[in-house]
Amino acid sequence: MQRNRTRLRCKRRIGLPLTRKTAGHCCQSRDRSPVVERVLQYLDDLEDLIYVAPLIAEQLRRAIQRILFLLGSICLQAAGVVLALSHPPIAMAVVMLLLVGMLYRAVVIPVPRVLAPS
Repeated sequence: MQRNRTRLRCKRRIGLPLTRKTAGHCCQSRDRSPVVERVLQYLDDLEDLIYVAPLIAEQLRRAIQRILFLLGSICLQAAGVVLALSHPPIAMAVVMLLLVGMLYRAVVIPVPRVLAPS
């Protein structure tokens, strides 16, 4: 008798009709998924992993690029300081070449529309 009361209470709680056709406990039947649904869920998760892998690879590539850029920048700065201390005229010539290159680039490359004056 206690078992029937539990079934009735549970069915009333979720709004199911109280018939003899619903013999199993309604909470137990909702927790069990068919095998096909589980397989489809696993395949969906696998598909998500496949599509996430290139995104992670792209983030990793960008991080490696930043690290290499920073290392190169630090090495060039250190080489510039060593060159300036050991051979000042050569260091001044290198600085002038870099300055002319930067000025040329600023003149030749068009200004983005966001920064262009209206």
